Amino acid sequence: MKILVLSSFYHPDVGGVPVFLDCLIKNLTNAETQFIVVTKGYSDSLQVELNETKVYRLKAFGKFREILGKSWKSAISKRFEISSYAKEYAKSIVDLITNERPSIVHAHDVPSYLLGCEISSILNVPLVFTSHSVPTTLQGIPYSEEGLIFWKDLYKEACYDILTVGSNFALTKCLEAGAPQNKVEVISPGVDVEKFRPGLNGEIIRLKLKLESKSALIFSPVRPDPRKGLIDVLRASTKLLQHIENFLFLFSPSSDEYLTSTELVSTVSESIRRKLKFYTFHHDEMPLVYNASDVVVIPSRIETFGLSAAEAMACGKPVIATNAGALPELIQNNVNGILYTPGEIDELAKEILEVLSNRGKAEKLGEEAAKSIRNKQLSDKACAQKYKALYLSLVS
Repeated sequence: MKILVLSSFYHPDVGGVPVFLDCLIKNLTNAETQFIVVTKGYSDSLQVELNETKVYRLKAFGKFREILGKSWKSAISKRFEISSYAKEYAKSIVDLITNERPSIVHAHDVPSYLLGCEISSILNVPLVFTSHSVPTTLQGIPYSEEGLIFWKDLYKEACYDILTVGSNFALTKCLEAGAPQNKVEVISPGVDVEKFRPGLNGEIIRLKLKLESKSALIFSPVRPDPRKGLIDVLRASTKLLQHIENFLFLFSPSSDEYLTSTELVSTVSESIRRKLKFYTFHHDEMPLVYNASDVVVIPSRIETFGLSAAEAMACGKPVIATNAGALPELIQNNVNGILYTPGEIDELAKEILEVLSNRGKAEKLGEEAAKSIRNKQLSDKACAQKYKALYLSLVS
């Protein structure tokens, strides 16, 4: 069985989608199952990587995503134009992978899905569409009412055989958008629980940050995106400074988000800026970063799963997150983490102070967090096996 993966984001890109694909491909690749990845490239010439997984990096893939992004605000009126581009690029991809003969096409974002509809039709194979966001987020795309309607129409038209989402929250949003109930399945992304586990020595991270031994490390692994709620953390730091002196808020933007992050921080006072640190970590370093932290804050306005929260919980860390999106599906308030109302800065600051001052509570929350991730079978291996069963059901 060969799976053709279409995704705008793939290693070495950072974020939830590349992590998801890495876990899926790593856990399922064997003599019977192989993956072929088609993703965006930056070179004018075709780049083909030949490891266990063959990866085609195409500049044209990125070009199509760019065209769609520019057309998004008027997506309905430009539907024919978008469809024409999708057919053109899909044909070029099919010509490229003629000898691969995939059994299934698996798409991971809207541009990939539009290409996947054409490719699966040409090859006469099933299409799986994994929606890592939902029609209310428009992540990474300028919001417009027309663009939102266009996105919902894609769910209604359902050229996919199966639409997979990561949570019951995402399932509800997709059904509200018009996706057929018999074509939607919840498969939560998995955490590599062998890598993300309690008890790792995070001292090397604290040394890298030049952090004093008595200083509390508060980690917030969010992007500088309004939907990720970074502003809550910046405002909460002002409140914390009124009560404690020895703390550091740590953020880990990707290298291309670093400038946006620092521009946002420039809006707060100098005394607060001294308490904020931006450091770009590789994903392989994240288990150590979580273990080095005293508390992890997820201030997102919306999450369709909450991979960063799940990774921190798997490491046995107390997580304070908003009661938004799918986060309450991971966190039971004051049992395996803490939930607060988005935008309620006093509430967030109070909860951070409580966790930092009550070591017994922090340890109990962390223990229950790690236990819950394993009990809910949210490992990457469990996720991969669910996708394997799905693939086999589609090709049988």
